[in-house]
Amino acid sequence: MTALLERYAGVEEGTQADIVLAQRNVDVARARLDRAILDIAGARIVAPQAGTVLAIHIRAGEKVGEAGVVTLGNVDRMMAELEVYQTDIGKRDL
Repeated sequence: MTALLERYAGVEEGTQADIVLAQRNVDVARARLDRAILDIAGARIVAPQAGTVLAIHIRAGEKVGEAGVVTLGNVDRMMAELEVYQTDIGKRDL
């Protein structure tokens, strides 16, 4: 009972204690939201150039290694190098 009374200590006379408590909870929630927004902004990674992600080298919570975070590539114009065995040259169902 004493703890409950201490919770409402300093409440202005004429105001409802449950409304004051709810407002304090809203204030705490807003502070947590502001902190989360700052955390997200600090964790955002911006690519130095436009491109398509070809490979992801790390996941959330991992440290960045020598390979970096991702491999980016321009897929508008790509080349492929293929090797075909001589015995497969005449086959159509590869």
